[in-house]
Amino acid sequence: MKKKLVIGGIAAALLACSSGAFAAGAGPAWDYQQQGADWASLTDDEGHFPYKTCGDGQVQSPINIDPTQTVRRRTPSVRTIYRSVPLNVQNNGHTIQVNYAPGSMMKIGKKAYYLLQFHFHAGSENTVGVDGVDEHRAAAEVHFVHMNSKGKLGVLGVFIEKGRKNPALEAILKTHDLDEIGKHDIEAPIKIQSLLPGRNVNAYYNFPGSLTTPPCTEGVNWYVAKKPVHASEAQIQALRDLMWHDGYENYRSTQPRNDRVVREKGR
Repeated sequence: MKKKLVIGGIAAALLACSSGAFAAGAGPAWDYQQQGADWASLTDDEGHFPYKTCGDGQVQSPINIDPTQTVRRRTPSVRTIYRSVPLNVQNNGHTIQVNYAPGSMMKIGKKAYYLLQFHFHAGSENTVGVDGVDEHRAAAEVHFVHMNSKGKLGVLGVFIEKGRKNPALEAILKTHDLDEIGKHDIEAPIKIQSLLPGRNVNAYYNFPGSLTTPPCTEGVNWYVAKKPVHASEAQIQALRDLMWHDGYENYRSTQPRNDRVVREKGR
């Protein structure tokens, strides 16, 4: 019972925030101007800098993943156990976020993280390629946000590239009045599998990081799938239109990796 209470209390705070940021009081308004370069300088009513970690943190997300600098490890696959359940989708002014009912999880070996929500960024936040040469930004990225029994976050990132129509994304985009700020019910359960490269993610990058929105809290365990999923050009444009943030796309610029080790599994 204690574990359920811990998860429930922190999950409520997490779901109340934009794109997975903790609700540590009402911070100053923020946007994606210059891809979030000025978040650390924003002050609250008392002159404090609640988002200073966005500027002085050492393991910030997102990052460019340079495959020439990764370390291969024999690690378990990411196993997703996501139930098909009724959902509600939220336009919170920063992203389109789908809040998930309890009971779904991802497992990495014996580690279990419980799914709280997933949300979208267009274009992708993480990029892949040789540093400064061919850092590829996908058309979009979906982040599945989880929490374990100790309150630690684990995020599964999946790239979305242009291709065939995506059934799960189509169901989300058809939600009534989705262009209006607020929560909206999805009428029928969606098949979330079309937003995943497979029930088991056998090829991924793993690294320590942070939330990609204020307050940029660190201590997040990131898993980024190598294999993308696809959505039609019209669907990706519809996502962009919904998440266009005061003239800027809703992704944060990549942050320095510093001394982080990026582990790689599979091909």
